[in-house]
This record gives sequence, structure tokens and C-alpha cells, in this order.
Amino acid sequence: MRQEDFKSTVLLEKDITNRKVNADGEKVEWMKMQWLYFVKDRPYKMFFKYSNNEFVAFISVNFSKRWMAKPKELEQLYPNGLAISNQFIPPIHHEFYKNLKKK
Repeated sequence: MRQEDFKSTVLLEKDITNRKVNADGEKVEWMKMQWLYFVKDRPYKMFFKYSNNEFVAFISVNFSKRWMAKPKELEQLYPNGLAISNQFIPPIHHEFYKNLKKK
């Protein structure tokens, strides 16, 4: 993955409602989920499974509020990169990391 692939979800989080039931009206068991699937064109919908079995159908949850406006364009999470503190880089690897931004 590249740096520009990471997006901030701050704007999206303000527009969602945490649902307790899925699209079929069944209780969502958050701690039992094993497979999450998101579609870029459906930012307010999450698909999930309680199993890792590829033959089991996905269940969906819609997080949008009823008055939802047009989906927002997500901003890049770290547009200028994310600095790494020197203390986390072992001395043996300093040469490799010396071109990265530091705090």
C-alpha cells in the first residue's frame, strides 16, 4: 500500500449511526465478526460474516443516517507523511531509515 491509500475517517464518523441490527433486522454481534468487507462506492454500508468460510453469504449493516447527504470525499490521513521517532529505530537500521521524516 502507498501513503495516499490511507484515508481519514473523521468526516465519515460524524455522519454515521452505530446500528444494533443488520439489514435483515437481526441483532449484530460485533465481537463475533470474523470477516469485514467494505465497498468504496458504498461508504455507509459494511458487509460482514461470523465465519471465515468463503461460501457463507455476507450480512450487511447500513450506518447512514436517514437525512444523509451526498457521501463526502475522504481526506488523506497523513498528507505530509508520518514522522518516526529515532528511539524506535534500532541503530543497526539507522542507515536505511535516515531519509524518513523524524520527530
